[in-house]
Amino acid sequence: MKNIYKNTPAIVVANHIIIWHITHKIPITALRAIKLTYIANGFHLALFGCPIFKESVQAWKHGVIIPSVYSAFKHYRYNTIDEPFKFAESIDNNVLIDLLDKVCNTFAKWCDETLSIYCNEPTWAKSMSSNLEINISNELICNEFKRKINQNN
Repeated sequence: MKNIYKNTPAIVVANHIIIWHITHKIPITALRAIKLTYIANGFHLALFGCPIFKESVQAWKHGVIIPSVYSAFKHYRYNTIDEPFKFAESIDNNVLIDLLDKVCNTFAKWCDETLSIYCNEPTWAKSMSSNLEINISNELICNEFKRKINQNN
């Protein structure tokens, strides 16, 4: 699977999502930023056959995590993120921007708990064999999001 965005870092994707939420005056937590970044990547895999970013998505004890996004925003804990990550560039690809904006708009009214459930079942459960942090394959994520798309059609 070739990345058509020249390996856009996951933090850049998360930053776009955070800016969208701030612009639309919708509170966003670190958990929400992680889950929406994962969802955007999952839909991208299902629709275009390649990931947005090359970083691994991992199954942790409590759910799906993108470690770089988690590290950048973990100091917020459960509080609202009030500003984007200062050192991330902007996205300049209209196809990617459209996909991210559609994900933000589609899931805008979902609470963090519902987003977590949506992300964790069944991909996370299939990957979770212990309390270790393990990578979830792009193939598994792609198949799961193809299933989600087919359910909605």
